[in-house]
This record gives sequence, structure tokens and C-alpha cells, in this order.
Amino acid sequence: MGKLIIVRLLRMFATLLAVSAITFFMLKLLPGDPINQIVPLEKLDDLELVAEKEREYNLHGSSIEQYGRWLKGALRGDLGKAITQPKRVSEIIGDRWTITAELALVSVIFSVLLALPIGIFSAYRQGRTSDRVLSAGLQTGLSIPSFVIGVFLILIFAENFKILPATGWTRLSDSVWGNVKGVILPAIALSMANMAVFARLIRADMIATLQENYILSAKAKGMSDWFILFRHALRPSSLSVITVIALNLGALLGGTVVIEQLFAIGGLGRQLYDSILRRDYFVVQGITVVIASVYVVLNTMVDFVYLAIDPRIRGGRH
Repeated sequence: MGKLIIVRLLRMFATLLAVSAITFFMLKLLPGDPINQIVPLEKLDDLELVAEKEREYNLHGSSIEQYGRWLKGALRGDLGKAITQPKRVSEIIGDRWTITAELALVSVIFSVLLALPIGIFSAYRQGRTSDRVLSAGLQTGLSIPSFVIGVFLILIFAENFKILPATGWTRLSDSVWGNVKGVILPAIALSMANMAVFARLIRADMIATLQENYILSAKAKGMSDWFILFRHALRPSSLSVITVIALNLGALLGGTVVIEQLFAIGGLGRQLYDSILRRDYFVVQGITVVIASVYVVLNTMVDFVYLAIDPRIRGGRH
């Protein structure tokens, strides 16, 4: 068990290093020189000023030397200096990440709360009319883009009924109720497609599990259907969906760009969009590395959850 944990941690750190290097050097391939964004056009002939700014923004030396210095700073929590704002990149991310993280987390919670009963009931009623109706509804939800759902939610709940705000965000520290009202619509808009994926996956895994011999044995002993579904079938059917939930949580951190623009939420997604428009390479690089790192860390956490849930993994060689 201890060896498995160490191996997975080593893999995580190696992957994080690879992710940071790939992100850094891919941004180097983009056309244009960041120094042109930093130094005014009329002062580009001032070599002394250009050299000073290159040192200030870690643009001097070879790309490998720049990456080495950037990595050294990143290990200390310093992701460089923004071009378009008088702040460090880590400060900008620190101001924004809680908003996007809360939005993504609430969205996943909504998705799971809806997907579990739908997936379980659909598997229990496999092949019947209710199963076909639910499957059709899930396919519809999967086909509609989140921003379209967001527009309809705004029209219904913000414009017609006027019970929830259409735009803006209130931090939890400022007002709990204001935060709750602000997060509901964007979180629902983000959760619909994921809910459909989770429910279909739970249904498929649950159907397979219900064919196992130990389930048939439990039925023969006279146990109730719902007891069998939730006590014996749900746990082994949850491994796949746990992986997908973790991956979707990481994806939502970077995939909230459109929703944050639609609802005027100042999270990481909107900051990433604005930084791309302003060609602020260092903020784009920092946000990209942070989001990619979340993916890697969540995947490692899923491995640990697997070890806790399934004893067959603990006993195997992986």
C-alpha cells in the first residue's frame, strides 16, 4: 500500500513538471515578442530599457534558462509578473480562483445530486418506458450547450420572474445569501451536460453490476430491491463515475470561460479570456499551468480513492 502511494506521488510530480514545461515552451511558439507588449513602440530602440525590462520579466537568456528561473519561482509560488496589470500573476490567480472553484464545485454537486437517482432508477427500470423517457431526456440535455441553457435560465428566472440575478457575483465573505443567489443559475447551466454524462455512466455500470452473482444471491435471500441497489450495487458501480467527476471538476475550472462571460463573473475563466485578448502571456501561462495542475492532482486523488474503495486494486500490482 505504501509503495503504491509513493509511486503515484512520484508520477504526479513528474507529470506536473512535464505539464509546466510543455505549457511554457508552447507559449514561446506563439507569434510576437512579449517585450513588444511591455516596452512602448517608440522606445524599442532604447537597448538599455529593453534589457532592463527583459530582466524584470524573465525574458533574458535562452528559453531553457528562462524556464529554469520560472520553475524556481513557481516552486515558491511566484508565477511571474503580469504585463497589463501592476500585480504578480499569483496575486491575480489568488483573487479569482475561489470564484471559479466554487462555481465548478457547486456545478458538480448539482450534477451528482441529479445524476445519482436518475441513473439508478433508469438502471432499475432498464428497457421500460420510464427508462426510455429518461434516456431521451439525458440525450437532450447532453446536446444543448451550457451557454444556451444559461440564456434560457436568465430569461426565465432573472427577466420574467426576477427572483435571481442575471449577472454579477457576490463573494461568500460579503453575503452568504447574495452568493447563493449568484451561483445558482451559472452552476445549473454548467451542470446539465455533466449531469447527463454522470447519469448515463451510472446507469451503464449499475446494469452491469446488477448481473453479478452476489446481487442475484442477495435477491434470492429476499432483500429489498432498493437495499440491494444502494447497499450492494452502488459502491462497485461508482468507480468509473468518480474518475469522470474528478476530470470534469478539473475541466470546469478551465471551461467556465463562456459561462463567466455570459453571467459577468470575474473568475479565472474570464481572466483567461481577457488576458488572451490583451496578449498578457504570463497570466495566460500561469492560469494554464494552474488548471493543468488541478487535473493532475485530481487524477492522483482519484487513484487514492480507488485504493480506499476497491480492495482488488490494493491487492494488485499497478
